[in-house]
Amino acid sequence: MVNNCSGKSRELLIFNLAFIGGFLLKYNMLQIRVYHAPSVMLLLARNLLFLLVILVFLLPLMYHRRGRKILLVWYLVFTAFFFMNIWYNRYFGNYLSISDILMGRGMRPVRVIALQLLRPIDALFVLNAVLLCIVYMFSRRTIDLHVRPLVLGQYRKTWGLIILALLALQISGAHERFGHMSPAMLYRRSTPAFVSAYGIIPLYAMEYALLFHPQAFPSPLPQNDTVPPMENDLAGVEVVEQGQNIICIQVESLDSSIIGHTYGGRDIMPFLKSLKDQSLYFDNFYAQHTNGSFDAELSLLTSVYPINKNYGFKVNDLASFDSLPRVLRDAGYETVAFHGNDKEFFFRDKAYEELGFNRFYSREDYDESAMMFSNEGSTFGINDYDFFKQSVENLKTIEQPFFALLITVTSHTPYSFYPEKLSVEAFDDIQNPLVRGYFNSMTFVDRSLEMFFSRLADAGLLEDSLIIIYSDHDAAIDRPLYTSKREFVLDRQVKIPEHIPLLLIHPDIEPGISHKEGSPVDIGPTILDLLGEIEKPEEFLGYSLLSPIESPVFFLKELPQVIEQGQLLGIAPDGIVPIGYVADIGEKELDVSEDYYQMMLDYLRDVVFERRLEND
Repeated sequence: MVNNCSGKSRELLIFNLAFIGGFLLKYNMLQIRVYHAPSVMLLLARNLLFLLVILVFLLPLMYHRRGRKILLVWYLVFTAFFFMNIWYNRYFGNYLSISDILMGRGMRPVRVIALQLLRPIDALFVLNAVLLCIVYMFSRRTIDLHVRPLVLGQYRKTWGLIILALLALQISGAHERFGHMSPAMLYRRSTPAFVSAYGIIPLYAMEYALLFHPQAFPSPLPQNDTVPPMENDLAGVEVVEQGQNIICIQVESLDSSIIGHTYGGRDIMPFLKSLKDQSLYFDNFYAQHTNGSFDAELSLLTSVYPINKNYGFKVNDLASFDSLPRVLRDAGYETVAFHGNDKEFFFRDKAYEELGFNRFYSREDYDESAMMFSNEGSTFGINDYDFFKQSVENLKTIEQPFFALLITVTSHTPYSFYPEKLSVEAFDDIQNPLVRGYFNSMTFVDRSLEMFFSRLADAGLLEDSLIIIYSDHDAAIDRPLYTSKREFVLDRQVKIPEHIPLLLIHPDIEPGISHKEGSPVDIGPTILDLLGEIEKPEEFLGYSLLSPIESPVFFLKELPQVIEQGQLLGIAPDGIVPIGYVADIGEKELDVSEDYYQMMLDYLRDVVFERRLEND
């Protein structure tokens, strides 16, 4: 009888420890890694509340098999929720919101998760869930011990009142910490602060309410509805004369490090490497990749920073923003965009019209029967070679001068959309399929770019044109053989800024390397600086990369970040926190403009929400 009782005790103990330990470990990792909880004390208070709830209300369920089944199912659902957020955070730096699921691409395909997002530590979280399942399967129907250690459970009503009082005290302390804002305002101002105050489930409830019942939460008057003061940075370089064309090429998943990278003595992108030597190259340039690839276009075309959980191409009235295509169109440019996917993909058909493009060429405008390479198996559109080849033919028919934006797709993750017959034999011995696929993809992109430039020259469209090449984001590869990441020295675990290239090519631009920091937000002002005669719109928040003014670069993720002089800072609910620095730049003491950082952040949140509601 003693042995039987002892065995039952072991079953119960293992189940309890696996359940409680696994839940608290996952919950705290979500709070710290994904939601960036700003207060350790508030997090500890929430952990205490969870322990009390488990001991008082959930522990009694564990004595019965049906109760354990309920807890097991709940735990498996929570584990799935945990992994969805962790994987999404590893790719974007945010939590997986309702907006991401409904308006964006949601989670990455299974192959991408397996190749890019899995980490060895994930096995620990899976094993914990497996252990619970095993204990449940082999446990007895009812564990009826003579003495149950449930002293707390005998006074549930009393403990329930105590838990409610402690919860009210914790929320009150959070309100005191974060400025006595209403829940809706706190949500708009800071997701980390909201989660610290109310928790994860209320976060989704608030997002749901604001998405589907905005009338119940009227938008307050903007706290900061004036544009933050911007220095007049346009020097009027006048490189691009009237009548000269402007061609912007956004290359999918192009890393800074892949240009000039070699494997087996072979350059991965020899043509782009030669272009780099002929260009003004920016080696401190970073992607705007907060919600998706379209953030790069939004930044380029509006010179406004994208903010987390805002799918601007769908939910904002983009006609109410100043835009580069509209400014250039008013100056006499034809404005055209080219993308090899369906026109509705990421709502580009709506966005490009509102932003002022005269014409948007999408998949339906390309003759797939005349293509050199098949698009079979590609879910993202026309291969880059045929895309560039037919785009040149369309450019020949457009009145000059024109501003053209071309967006490539072949090198999209998981890097398997390049023509198999063009795979490079020298890469066959690479064991990692992600790295091998990326090298083959970028080799194909390089070949496509070389053909594009050759055909532009034959058509008389290359000479005296301004060519701009940049990327939407990096390749998100971190393997011993190759890594996309720039090396940062970090004080806390965050998704670091994505290092991408920027090349400016024009006969009158002296080749060289600029160390000035920037992002696609700064490309529009730089183009206007090169034109020399057009004023920068008041709402453009970027700076010309040709001016001597040094400006910070913002990344408005779950924890908003700023990079300035190689130093990475976070804009926390209660102030600026150092995060780290670029390894090859080194640590520096900065006299940061905290008021300017907060003013920029508040302005962006206010103006985006205001114009989003106008569009609803």
